[in-house]
Amino acid sequence: MMKLHSVNFHHIDACNMTCKYCFRREQTGKFLTQEQKLEVITKLAEHFEKITFVGGEPLLDKDLLPMILHAKQQGMTTMVVTNGLLLDDQFLSSAQNYLDWIGISIDSLDEDTNKKIGRSTNKGFIPNRDFYQNLLVKIKQYGFKTKINTVVSKLNLQENIKDFVQEVNPLRWKVFQVLKIEETNGTNFSQFEIEDMEFSSYLQHSDIKQLVPENNEAMLDSYYMVDSLGQFFSNTNNRLIKSHSILITEVLDAIKSLGIDLDKFLERGGKYQWDTLTNNVNV
Repeated sequence: MMKLHSVNFHHIDACNMTCKYCFRREQTGKFLTQEQKLEVITKLAEHFEKITFVGGEPLLDKDLLPMILHAKQQGMTTMVVTNGLLLDDQFLSSAQNYLDWIGISIDSLDEDTNKKIGRSTNKGFIPNRDFYQNLLVKIKQYGFKTKINTVVSKLNLQENIKDFVQEVNPLRWKVFQVLKIEETNGTNFSQFEIEDMEFSSYLQHSDIKQLVPENNEAMLDSYYMVDSLGQFFSNTNNRLIKSHSILITEVLDAIKSLGIDLDKFLERGGKYQWDTLTNNVNV
């Protein structure tokens, strides 16, 4: 059976930051056990080549390392996307042999902008250029492949981080147009919303080979995503739709119930050479 490509497992809803436009802000109060999470991964591994652990903030989940190990044992390429606050030497050394990629969410290098976005902690920590640069150097030193995710909104539209991206030299730079999802970030979304032409104006980085842009149209119905209860979900017409949990239904049946568009997945660059790309450690 030919496998699909990549799936995102949003295995935890909690986060240590409060980004105001985050579309994963559901707090169901329900959680899977470690055994159930591993079962979800086992089922996903039958159909997908690569898994990305996301949140919330994935490093808040005490089960993250066992999940990454289990996914690797199932033959999957593994990635974590994180805000980076908890990426200490202990985690990096522990995950070194079975985590392939680390993606860092970087919307701005300016502390004031990050504070307005909500990319800060309740203890007052606000990331800046030095924090991100030092973090990416450390990640590369441990041998992980690197990616940067940037969400473009009205708050950071005028900021150009091209020089920083070129300096730290990730393998991929994913740039997203901020996306409205009624159930989670729809309230007061006008303070973040940008038009397609504004998003295009931000993308004046054509000489950066790692740039992978995604506007709202490219994102809708083009991601394979599983939530913290094991349900596939999709962003359709700016609303969330969900399947039954794959703990009680088959993976392919769950996917079919959502109408995820594989062609759109491929068109937005969802499939790339994640196994053969090699980091340049000199930053």
